[in-house]
Amino acid sequence: MMKTEIRYSWIYDVLLNKHDFGFPLEEYKGLQEKCKPFEELYKKYIRKIIKLIEGETKRKEWAYKFIPIYIVKVKPENEDNKWKGFADPLTLKYIEDSTPERMLKTLIHELIHLNLDNEEQIKRGAEKNEEIVSALTDKVWGKLNIK
Repeated sequence: MMKTEIRYSWIYDVLLNKHDFGFPLEEYKGLQEKCKPFEELYKKYIRKIIKLIEGETKRKEWAYKFIPIYIVKVKPENEDNKWKGFADPLTLKYIEDSTPERMLKTLIHELIHLNLDNEEQIKRGAEKNEEIVSALTDKVWGKLNIK
C-alpha cells in the first residue's frame, strides 16, 4: 500500500511566500498546532481514503510509493491565486477559516491526481481533468461518511 506522511517545512513556506525570509519561525511553529485537528482526521481516515481512491479509479498504481504531504501557510499578500493545494509535491495550504474536513477533501483531490495516469491527465487537458478528479473526490468523500 502506498504510504503518506504529513510534513512541515519552514524553507518551503519561505519559497511559497516569495522568498520572504522574514516569515516568522513562531508563525510556522503555530501552524503545526493549528493543524492538529486535521492531522487527527488524516490519521483516522488515510488508509480508507487510499483504498477508496484505488477502488474508484480502478488503479492500484500510484505516482510514488511514498507521498509526503506538505502543509504550508501562505501570507495573503504573497498569494498569486486562490489555490488550496497541488499534487506534486503534494501541498495543502492552511487557510485560517477552513476546516479539517475541507483540508481532508482537498487532500483526497490531490491524491487522486497522483493515482491517475499522468499522461492521460495531460491528454485530457486541465478543465476536463479537473471535472473528472472533482467527481471522483465527491464519490470518495461521500463514502467516508464524515459529518
